[in-house]
Amino acid sequence: MVFENGLANLLVGFFIGGMHFGTFIRGVLTLGLFIVSGTLLGEGTVVVLNGPSAAGKSSIQRQVQILFEEPYLKAGIDGFFDALVPDVHTMGVEPQGKFTQEMIRSGIQSFDEEGKPVLSLEIGPIGERAIWGMHDALAAYAKHGNNLVVDYIAYEKHWLGELTQTLRPYKVYLVGITTPLEVIEEREKNRGTSPVGHARSHYARVHVYGPEDSEVERPVLYDLEVDTTEHTPEECARLIQDYIKNHPEPKAFKVLEEQYLADLEN
Repeated sequence: MVFENGLANLLVGFFIGGMHFGTFIRGVLTLGLFIVSGTLLGEGTVVVLNGPSAAGKSSIQRQVQILFEEPYLKAGIDGFFDALVPDVHTMGVEPQGKFTQEMIRSGIQSFDEEGKPVLSLEIGPIGERAIWGMHDALAAYAKHGNNLVVDYIAYEKHWLGELTQTLRPYKVYLVGITTPLEVIEEREKNRGTSPVGHARSHYARVHVYGPEDSEVERPVLYDLEVDTTEHTPEECARLIQDYIKNHPEPKAFKVLEEQYLADLEN
C-alpha cells in the first residue's frame, strides 16, 4: 500500500507538472521510505516450528541454516524470551526488583492421573509482554527481508492466534513438530536442560488454539507436520524445504487467522 500511494503521487506530480510539485515530492519521499524499509528488496519468509519442549525444533533449525539455499535466521522463544527475562532459574539468584517471579513466569509442580510428574509453566503479565515483543521482533526481521526459522512453543492457546495478526503481511509456513511423549521425556532426563515433567504439561496444549477468555479450543491446522522420531533433523529440514518449493503460497496461517478472528467476534 505504501508503494502504491508513493507511485500514485509520483505519477500525478510528473504528468501534471508544477501545479502539483508538492505531490511529486511526497511521492519521491514515500517511495524512498519504502525502499529503505526493505520492502522493495523483498520480504522474508517465516517458518514457524511449533511443538513441545525437547521435540527437536532447535536441531531442525540448525539443519535449515545448513541446507537451505537462502540464509535463514534462527529465532524463537529461547532467545527472545528465556534468555531475556530476569528469572531465578536462568540467573541462579533471586532478582531483587519490585516484582514477583509470578509476574514473569513460574513453575508449578504436580502429578497427573498416572502419577507422572508435571511441571506447568505459568506466564505472568510481564512474561506476556515479552511474548508480544517477540512477535513484533519477528515481524521486524521479516519486514527487512530476513528469512526466519522460529522455534515456537504455544504455551497459551491464544499465542498462535495473536501471532497470525502480527505476521499477517508476510509469507508464513506453519510446521507442526511431533514426537511421542515417552521419547521427549527420555530426552528431558538425558540432556538436563529441560526439567522432567515440563513437556508433559503442554504436550497436547501446544497444538490447539483459541481466544484467551474463551472455552473454544481448535486443533491447529499445519502446512506440514513432521515426527522427529521418524525423521532425522536433516530429513525434517529437507521435507520443509521441499514443501516450500512445491507450495509457494502457504495456507495454514491464513486459515488459522480467519478462524481466530471469527472466534474473537463470537
